Amino acid sequence: MRFVGVDLHDNPMASFGKVQGEVMHTGLFLFYLVGLVAASWHFAYGIWLFCAKWGIVSGDQAQQRLLRLCLAFFLVLCAAGFASLYAFRSRPMQEDGSGGSMARVAHSPGGQPVSHGKGAR
Repeated sequence: MRFVGVDLHDNPMASFGKVQGEVMHTGLFLFYLVGLVAASWHFAYGIWLFCAKWGIVSGDQAQQRLLRLCLAFFLVLCAAGFASLYAFRSRPMQEDGSGGSMARVAHSPGGQPVSHGKGAR
């Protein structure tokens, strides 16, 4: 975020908008998906490999159980990441009318718009 030309200390909402703009492009979205799956697998499998190689879990049956646990952890990480990417794509940022600050606009149960974020009142 250093090179976008916006000081994130003064405008913390700029980072969300930049990532959201990137995931709206199909190619970059697919890049994020592949990276998310690869990082999740690398982390979960790395935990298993560390435990197996260092003798923390010894024996074939114990290693198989840990492998299943690490696979479940991988799936949980992927699900959380996919939910995050879905939120970026499905909740667009909108101008709040105060001259450029961004806010997420939602609707209350009664259908009235409710603004969340910087500049919300």
